[in-house]
Amino acid sequence: MTYAQRYYGVSAVGKGNFLTYFTEGWRFKMSSVKGKKWIVTAALLAVIGLGWYLSVRAASGVDNRNEQAELVRQADIFAGKELYVRAVPLYTRALSFGTEAVPQIETKLQQAYLAQGDTDSYVELVEKRCAGGRASEEEYLQAADIYLSQNDLEEAMALLKKGMTAFPGGAIGELYEDNRYGYSMRVTRVAEIVPTAGNSLMPAFDGNKWGYVNGGGRFVLPAVYDTAVPFNSGGFAVVSMDGTYYTILQTGEKYGVDETHVTDVYGMNNAYIIAQHNGKYGYYTQDFICALPELQFDQMTLNSCGVFAARNGDKWAVIREGGEAVTDYIYEDVAVNSLNQAFAGNQAMVKIDGLWYLIDVEGNKVCETGFADAKAPESFHYIAVADGNGKWGFIDRSGRLVIDYQYNDAKSFSDHLAAVKVVDTWGYISERNELVIAESLDNAVPFHNYSAQAVFLGEAAIITLEYKAE
Repeated sequence: MTYAQRYYGVSAVGKGNFLTYFTEGWRFKMSSVKGKKWIVTAALLAVIGLGWYLSVRAASGVDNRNEQAELVRQADIFAGKELYVRAVPLYTRALSFGTEAVPQIETKLQQAYLAQGDTDSYVELVEKRCAGGRASEEEYLQAADIYLSQNDLEEAMALLKKGMTAFPGGAIGELYEDNRYGYSMRVTRVAEIVPTAGNSLMPAFDGNKWGYVNGGGRFVLPAVYDTAVPFNSGGFAVVSMDGTYYTILQTGEKYGVDETHVTDVYGMNNAYIIAQHNGKYGYYTQDFICALPELQFDQMTLNSCGVFAARNGDKWAVIREGGEAVTDYIYEDVAVNSLNQAFAGNQAMVKIDGLWYLIDVEGNKVCETGFADAKAPESFHYIAVADGNGKWGFIDRSGRLVIDYQYNDAKSFSDHLAAVKVVDTWGYISERNELVIAESLDNAVPFHNYSAQAVFLGEAAIITLEYKAE
């Protein structure tokens, strides 16, 4: 027998009738007891008992679940009548209880949002479900389609990347691939644009003189120079006018003048100019003073990955930036990429005994496979190589053939794309070997910073990817 049964002399006490028995017992007791002390004690016991009763109900969640169920029932009625403006607030209130029914209620709310045409709220709810790991594959696809219809490519692709982790190898990945290579192409009125690592301030030839254009192909510095090389990271470039070389700032102001009488400028390498004097290339300051007289070469590339390639006589070597030789002069040739570098992604293509091999920055062969021809790496992605029939394909970083020999010409991958020549025109393929930019280009240059230079109908064009894939 419980405490209440013993105290009040009743046979049963349940949650539903506890208060009734408690009240009756209190009245019975009051009839036989006198004094204020018992009144205070009894009142206190009543409060404690009531609090216990309510806490039991709250802890059980019965009230919450009942109220939530009633809200959903009412919302379903309104939704069935297409009265979504009244159904949505009820579903939203029902979600606030946080019971195990939340996922099902979220689904009802999503359907109401879509029927109501409130795509913003729908996508917001999908994003919340994605973060909680509750979203279905269809939800990812639906939300991504909404982002795409709103031209919000960045949000769509970010959502699809999350979806590919949750649902690998399905429709989400296909939608991602279908949209990741969206681009715009601006045809300029210049004849040639030289690529740079950032593709933001590029040397451009108007058919007569050189100047510098921005990423949209518009001249920032007018075409008044006889020659021009890209700016370095410090904001300096070298131009020539009337037979004299100058260093200039990005404003076009002259900073230094050549009084050494160099005969050629290959480019800017970090803080130095690579220039030729007395038949040898070396490092020069911004005032055209030879900075490292001990480093003189018949030919050299720009530094990258901590090394560069240099030729003396008829053989090439790999040299560290500080001048230390990594290899002897043992290579017959070295491939140079669109940025005038031999190395990219810590690898280079060199020619040994008539075949091209992939090497690392220490001069070690990455694999023993030799290729009839090769292009220099442009990034950490696939590298273009050719077979004995002059057809081009691509190898990965280990030297394994990943795209079979099939193109008339090709350039190595960068920004997940590669320029390829199909019959007589150029386009760009993805790493899945799908032609994703097919503009019948006269020529095409590798992408850098998600922008590339091409030639279309005899004029330079700039192709810019709308999405920057990581």
